[in-house]
Amino acid sequence: MKSFNQYITEVIDKPAKWKFIPSGEANTLKGVFEIGDVEYEVKGGILHGHAGPNGSDGVSLSVTFSVGSIGGVMKGDRSNKFKLSGLGNAGKVFATIIDFIKGVLKKTKDKVDWIMFTAKGSSRQKLYNAMAKRFQKMGLVSKVSTTTGSKGSMIYWLEIK
Repeated sequence: MKSFNQYITEVIDKPAKWKFIPSGEANTLKGVFEIGDVEYEVKGGILHGHAGPNGSDGVSLSVTFSVGSIGGVMKGDRSNKFKLSGLGNAGKVFATIIDFIKGVLKKTKDKVDWIMFTAKGSSRQKLYNAMAKRFQKMGLVSKVSTTTGSKGSMIYWLEIK
């Protein structure tokens, strides 16, 4: 039987098609993609002068993603749109987010020092650990650091090569 990390590594290689759309926010790139009847939104915000994991200032790419709609019904309630458990296709979702991040890094004119994202809960942290390792294997990231955030969350800092 395959381990969780082996399984995630395999499925993380197959992203869905996604596209950039206007974000309406300065220094933010937004993408959308669909898997089944679920539409996802992913944002990459460029933060200048942002303190990294070691306290030094730099440019961070802060990544968030959420559910846009399920079966065409918009999920505008912020308390629900980040609850992604049980929707299925976790590997394909994370593969697409990795592909989006690569697209943002190519598109942005800023030199990004870190990719930053936050995980709450142990299952999400396992997925993010796998995603961080995948970035390292791809040669995009030289170092992964974590710091503890609020309410038991984990903040991931992926240093760009």
